[in-house]
Amino acid sequence: MSHWFGNAGPDVAHTRVEVRPALRMEELLQRTGRLGTHIPRLTDLAVVLLEFQRELAVPNVPPVLVRAVMAPLAWLARRRVHQL
Repeated sequence: MSHWFGNAGPDVAHTRVEVRPALRMEELLQRTGRLGTHIPRLTDLAVVLLEFQRELAVPNVPPVLVRAVMAPLAWLARRRVHQL
């Protein structure tokens, strides 16, 4: 089941969400929050998508295809981090 939520207005929005089973949702939300408000690099998104496969899904795209496309991008992201 896919969901989307966001702030439709300019004011601060507060919400309470309950996810069952929670799995690693808290960690996922913390990680994506650290990505900031800018548009993250595709390679950084690939790392998050692969690390949180049980919590995230790309609508209408088979998971095997997501993994096949994102794995090389995630590898590049991890390689970039190690080179810094």
